[in-house]
Amino acid sequence: MTPQLKAATLKQLAVQQQQKLLLQCHQEDKQQQQQQQQDPQQQQQQQQQQMATTEAPYVKPCSAAEAMNSPFAAAAAAAAAAAAAAAAEGLNAAAVGDGSNDILMLHAAATGIAFCAKEKEFCSFCRC
Repeated sequence: MTPQLKAATLKQLAVQQQQKLLLQCHQEDKQQQQQQQQDPQQQQQQQQQQMATTEAPYVKPCSAAEAMNSPFAAAAAAAAAAAAAAAAEGLNAAAVGDGSNDILMLHAAATGIAFCAKEKEFCSFCRC
């Protein structure tokens, strides 16, 4: 192989390689343009899907909590309210209690948090 033929062959290979690279760049640019021209609604859906995987869901305040706020709430009623609140939202419930009347409620919840509180003091007027 003569030096001229070798140089011409190398030049031809370099041109072919350059053409391949240009074609790849052109295809990538075309794909980016297509993605940018996507329907805005599709873009919004994609963003929402991405956010859904990173953010915790918002849960409305529990309406059943009112039934459990009374200091005289029966243990069975508190347990039923905790289970109903969880079932209504399709979530696991957490219950917090400080007395022996809370045991059923704590067992009914997916997560029970029990703590020792000071002895209850009742007011003389309403005994609450």
